[in-house]
Amino acid sequence: MSRAARIVLIILLVLVTVPLVAEQPVYAATISLSPSKDNYIDSYYSTTNYGSNALMRVGYPYAMPEIERGLIQFDVAWGTTIPSGATITSATLYMNYAGHGPSDPVGRTIEVQRLLRLDWSETASTWTNYKTGSAWTTAGAGSSTSDYTTSGQAGATVPAGYGWMSWNVLTIVQWTQANNANIAFRVIDSSETYDYDTAFRTKEDSTPSVRPYLVIAYIVPPTVTVSAATSVTNTTARLNGNVVDTGGANPTVTVYWGDNDGGTTPANWDNNSVPTSPSQPQGVAAFYKDVTGLAEDTLIYFKARAVNSAGTSWSSTLSFTTYGDPDVDTQAASAIAATTARLNSIINNQNGLPVTIRFGWGLTSKSAINDYDHYETVAGTWTTGQHPYLDISSLVGSTLYYFRVEGTTAYGTDLGVELNFTTQSSVGDPSDFHGIPTGTTVSLTWTKGAGAGESVIRFAAGSYPTSPTEGFAVYSGTSSSYLHTGLTGGTTLYYSVWGMSGGNYSTNYATLMITTSADVTGGGVFTPPSEPSRWVSAPDYTNLQNVPIAYDTINAIADSWGMPRETAWFLFALFTSFGLAILFYTIAGHKFVIAEFTLEICLVAWWIVQIMPFWIPLIAGIIIVGYAIGHQEVKTY
Repeated sequence: MSRAARIVLIILLVLVTVPLVAEQPVYAATISLSPSKDNYIDSYYSTTNYGSNALMRVGYPYAMPEIERGLIQFDVAWGTTIPSGATITSATLYMNYAGHGPSDPVGRTIEVQRLLRLDWSETASTWTNYKTGSAWTTAGAGSSTSDYTTSGQAGATVPAGYGWMSWNVLTIVQWTQANNANIAFRVIDSSETYDYDTAFRTKEDSTPSVRPYLVIAYIVPPTVTVSAATSVTNTTARLNGNVVDTGGANPTVTVYWGDNDGGTTPANWDNNSVPTSPSQPQGVAAFYKDVTGLAEDTLIYFKARAVNSAGTSWSSTLSFTTYGDPDVDTQAASAIAATTARLNSIINNQNGLPVTIRFGWGLTSKSAINDYDHYETVAGTWTTGQHPYLDISSLVGSTLYYFRVEGTTAYGTDLGVELNFTTQSSVGDPSDFHGIPTGTTVSLTWTKGAGAGESVIRFAAGSYPTSPTEGFAVYSGTSSSYLHTGLTGGTTLYYSVWGMSGGNYSTNYATLMITTSADVTGGGVFTPPSEPSRWVSAPDYTNLQNVPIAYDTINAIADSWGMPRETAWFLFALFTSFGLAILFYTIAGHKFVIAEFTLEICLVAWWIVQIMPFWIPLIAGIIIVGYAIGHQEVKTY
């Protein structure tokens, strides 16, 4: 044979062999039982017990007559020794052939029959009695209706030499499993003809390896599980699972899924199919099912079923939600000025994926973002509960604008309702310009005029700046307070503040002259201690500008009454705090301490958003604790 031919032959042998090696056959579980008792009975010695003998004799050895029959039993705890629900696939009785009588019994048939009397005694059973004081219905366990039965009996031929013989007792063992009984046999020579007997070793033999035993093979229903779905999209997903235990025989696996949990009733599921890969698992293995055509934004349930010849088992039920269009809403515009405004929105549901936000706005109503005069994407991606916003400029005063929001994910788009707002007629003048000095800082607060989205502050020495380009820049932004730092003690400063919107400034400006405190280390007068932050400074009500309805309403009321907006917000904070305290006082059954703690919580909350100076909740807290301790009300809660 040439070298090339040998190489081809080796390759062919490898290709033929690999599949045989790769396949992993699954075998049923087996258990080997030892006898709980064994004996033989003799018609000639009808009252003699042979339960302690090392041999069990079966046949008709002498002409006396003398018939010998064997008895053997195996105890089984069904549900423990062999699992509940197991299917018995084979049962084999093994006994060791060790001797014979006058003639060689080779070729004779030894039969094993089911013994009906399971309470027979190994140490008291004889030809006449199965236990002390209880006789067989027919001597020698001879009644086929009450002592034994031929139903399911098994036969084996005596071999030419000594050694193991085996009997297929599957039918007998299956009956005992169904009836939750122990397994007992009557062993006989099928013809009981003179001059033949066969001897088998018993459990009393001194050599354990030759004692009789019973081997039972069984399978149980398989065990299958499912794990989290992967590769989920708006209409597709991969359903994952595992065959954890075959139960002894490769199962057939089916995956079920649908809009509702169908439990363990196949007909209650919308869909079912064998796994995509592998189409059927071989042995313990993972599998998956790729499903398509799912409804968007829908909760999908799935479950797996595994079936083998022993029975059926189901996994637990898992679920997942397919992706869908996001759910976004347009919210009222805020910080509306003459030429600027803030467009607001909320992400109600991202439906599993981050959302990209776009706003469209313009002078006419439109039904699509791209149709507006202007549209712009908000930087970044957004998730459920967030409030994306966009600050816009270059607007025209006293003009009606329409706007709406659009949210987009990889699997869909949602368009918010259209809202509108009207810009202010002009940039209003700022007012209430105040400052609190220290040796090196001035804490500035002011009130922005209507239509002013931002403020610009300049300062100079000796005179006030009269335009937004004179002097030195201090601040430019949307706040109503600022801490000017890096100053020199004992210096007089002249500040001017303008309102601004989109590059347009207010007609007038507010001014403030203030002198920083002299620094004692520099030889000046004693510097007063710094006051705590926000001790008497005006509150920054603009912290609530993302609460459009309350923000606009309270500001409008303050403007209509000619009241500074900071004062209106401060009074609103006090009234709401006391109002909630009175409400909880009433609900709690006139418990004064409840009202006190409610008031304190509200005051602290208003301090956190910079509407309330810190000393008000501090003093209130001291008074509340003192009152509660003095009146011992705390002990009742």
